[in-house]
This record gives sequence, C-alpha cells and structure tokens, in this order.
Amino acid sequence: MNYLNNDYFDNKFSLLQIRYKLEEKERWKDWIKKLPSFNFDSDWNVKIIPPFAGALIRFYIEKNGKTASMYLDVNSRLGFMYDDNDEAIPYYEIYTDDTYRYYLNQVDEMMADIRKYLNE
Repeated sequence: MNYLNNDYFDNKFSLLQIRYKLEEKERWKDWIKKLPSFNFDSDWNVKIIPPFAGALIRFYIEKNGKTASMYLDVNSRLGFMYDDNDEAIPYYEIYTDDTYRYYLNQVDEMMADIRKYLNE
C-alpha cells in the first residue's frame, strides 16, 4: 500500500470524521459515565467484541464449553424497547440457551443468570 498517496489520507480522514460524528450523535462519552462495572467471575473467559448491528457494547463470555453472548442496546435498534413517550429504553440482552432482556439497573440479576447458565 502506498501511504504517500493522497487518496489514502483523504479516505482515512473521511472515515474518522464519520466516526466522530457517530460517536457524538450517539453520546458515547456520556455512556462511559452511565455504564456500571461488571464483575466477571475469575474463571470466565471474556471476549470484548466490536459493537456491530447497533449495539453499544458486546461481550462473549465462555466457560465449560458454553458461551453466553451479551450486548447493550441504548437506542433500541435491535429489540425495540420504548417508553410511553417513544423514547428508547436502554437494555442488556443475553443469549444462552434462550434470550433474556434486562434494564440497566438489573446488572446483578443478569450476571447471576449468566453465572447460572455457565455453571449448569
């Protein structure tokens, strides 16, 4: 690849501009302050994966040959949760042997359900 090519720099700069606009529009820096800490069990293998398909964060959590997939959807792009004023309700969703959804204040319950699934 010719890094001295102006097209390379123009394309890279354009992608950064798009990314910054997206991060600003979706208030990613605000979400840093709102997100809780997760206390993963020490024997879990946790893989942080890119936030594809509209999720803000995504994890794969593995143990004993089982995998739980978890994501946070803050704009109701994946599961369409809205309040009475048509405002998006942020929620976590996990996939294990079934699908489960949790409000932001239900992190402890979600982690307990992941733990139960992985230890079955």
